[in-house]
Amino acid sequence: MKINIELDNALEETEVLIRAAKMTEEVNGILKKLEEPSVQMISGFAGDTLEILEQADIIRVYAAKGKVYAVTAKGEYLLRMRL
Repeated sequence: MKINIELDNALEETEVLIRAAKMTEEVNGILKKLEEPSVQMISGFAGDTLEILEQADIIRVYAAKGKVYAVTAKGEYLLRMRL
C-alpha cells in the first residue's frame, strides 16, 4: 500500500481519497477504520509498569496531591494527564 498526503490551504475540510484497482478486503478494512469514532488512548502507571487502559474499564478519575489517578476493576493507575 502506498500513502500520499497533500496539504492544500484552500480546503475547508479534510478529504480522503482511496485509489484502488478493485474493492478488496484491504480497502474494506481502511473504510471501516475511517468510519470508526476516534478513541483517545489512556495510559496509566501501576508502579513502574505502563498499561493501556480501556476507557470503558475506567470506573473513576480523580486528582490528589497534584496528581491524576484512574481506577479500574484491576486497580489504581497514575495518569500523566490533566483533568
